Amino acid sequence: MIKVNRDRLLSDLRELAGIGRFKTGVERVALSPLDLEARRWLMRRMQEAGLEPHMDEVANIYGRDPDAARTLLIGSHTDTVPQGGWLDGAMGVIYALEIARAAKERGASSPIGIDVMSFQDEEGTYLAFLGSRTFCNNLTDPEIDAAKSGDVRLRSVLANVEPAANPHRLDPARHLCYLEAHIEQGPRLEQAGRRIGVVTGIVGIRRFRIHSRGQADHAGTTPMPHRKDAGAALMRLAAQVAQEFPRLGSAEERSGTSAASSCVRARPTSCRTRARWCSNSAIPIPPSSMRWKAMYAIGSINWAAALTVPRWSRWP
Repeated sequence: MIKVNRDRLLSDLRELAGIGRFKTGVERVALSPLDLEARRWLMRRMQEAGLEPHMDEVANIYGRDPDAARTLLIGSHTDTVPQGGWLDGAMGVIYALEIARAAKERGASSPIGIDVMSFQDEEGTYLAFLGSRTFCNNLTDPEIDAAKSGDVRLRSVLANVEPAANPHRLDPARHLCYLEAHIEQGPRLEQAGRRIGVVTGIVGIRRFRIHSRGQADHAGTTPMPHRKDAGAALMRLAAQVAQEFPRLGSAEERSGTSAASSCVRARPTSCRTRARWCSNSAIPIPPSSMRWKAMYAIGSINWAAALTVPRWSRWP
């Protein structure tokens, strides 16, 4: 049995958290200087652990066990959302590193080794699953060309990456399976008094940008019955989403379903004028494609009724 070094594992987690520290969390947005610094730090740790570290063209970091022909691939990601949690993604990478390191220290030969992976941009700053799709040879050049974050194009930041001459890819003959440990980003284990769980489903995020068009009027003198307030329409929508979505499906399905409304924009922005135009990003998150289809069918009818003058568009 492999015996991990708990103190060393925690020390690595805390040292990694020091790269891009922000209050109690971290900020290492994909392909930023701090993200690349953390990845170079990880490569040094991999080398010290007896692995062969490689950085590919999108800054995936792959630690290859040179003594094994067949391996378990274990990992996660070290990029973060802005002002993110210090264990989100990083825990899975450092767990993988410590398992590989402890396996080497055990000394006994094994027919199966440990390869370690830190995927790039799993948070979707530029392109969701940029790293994992690149590793699996499932990403096209036009997708990379089109990807951007705000006004910054993915191609421009990839110029800062120094890849290996022959970057590694998923190898079914070598990689027997992929394992990932992840911090729970919800309350269920804590509420159940459990320290560990096994994932039984994965979210299927869909994003929509919903536009509401009304009429800009004076906020103080326009009588309420005469107002066509685009902002009020979106608030009714958000309230209906919060009320109706938890009622869909079985009790088990409801426990894994959520929805969020965010990034509300209004025009004009004066507090003395009723909004003529509002935009809201709605993010329904069902646990399966079947639930998504059912929720979308019901939600489309209800949401259209909630808006004054709705206009829908998929986003992005």
